[in-house]
Amino acid sequence: MDKELEKQDKKIKRLYTLIWFLACPLTYVAVNLVGFLQINIVYWTLLVVPVLLAVYNVRQVPPATVNKATELTDGDPDTPPSELPEAEEEETVAVTRTQRIKLLVLAIKPPVIIATPILVTLIVDLCVK
Repeated sequence: MDKELEKQDKKIKRLYTLIWFLACPLTYVAVNLVGFLQINIVYWTLLVVPVLLAVYNVRQVPPATVNKATELTDGDPDTPPSELPEAEEEETVAVTRTQRIKLLVLAIKPPVIIATPILVTLIVDLCVK
């Protein structure tokens, strides 16, 4: 039953994405035909939203893990282990580099989906005019 719900969610997301990809250029053309010439300004301004969303999403990705062995060897080699500074307990969760890259790709995917039809519409319009 959970798999069926996940499939339905994916279908709904794909439908919304398709509508978004079709709605951006169609709205642009319709408004241009009506005579609203400032639509370029509106569309360029709309690009601020995906950029802000991308910045926010990327900032939410946890940092990659740091090798603790290199941190300990950077100090004085004559220092006994009892005098080495203890690692502070961090509240943030650290992930491996590959996990971080995967999370970054997942964080950037929605803003790219939002920005792509807007950019394509504007670039096509600049080439046509």
